[in-house]
Amino acid sequence: MNEELLNLFRTKPGFAGDTSRVLTEYYFKSCYDKGDLIKSALLLLNFRNSLYRQLSGINEISESNVKLISENFLDNIPVILMILFYLENSAPQIKEVVDTYFLDIYKVIIIEHKTIANSMGFTPIVQDLSNSKAELLSNLMKNIT
Repeated sequence: MNEELLNLFRTKPGFAGDTSRVLTEYYFKSCYDKGDLIKSALLLLNFRNSLYRQLSGINEISESNVKLISENFLDNIPVILMILFYLENSAPQIKEVVDTYFLDIYKVIIIEHKTIANSMGFTPIVQDLSNSKAELLSNLMKNIT
């Protein structure tokens, strides 16, 4: 990904970096329960899903997918942020760019998540994405949009 496009995804309001910063802050202020990461992930997903119900043009995440996401990615909040970013940017040209530069955009989300978590005094909730989890993520993104 060229530097200009990467910078756009990092800094433009509503794009990956912004989504990661805003939702990471919300997660740690309003959702985070160190003793129950599944509950924490569910709170974040349900908060955003309630917004989707009110907006046209954004598909709501099914209850079964909310559960699947929260159980499988409770220890990797940037994955959840990536899913939410993808859902919230429904324009075909943006989805095409996200599909093409998925790993670069995901790295932006991780960097911003780590930056905000550290600035708030929390440990970032990030794990390496195994091949099976990457495949699950890819399938979820295809099926929830």
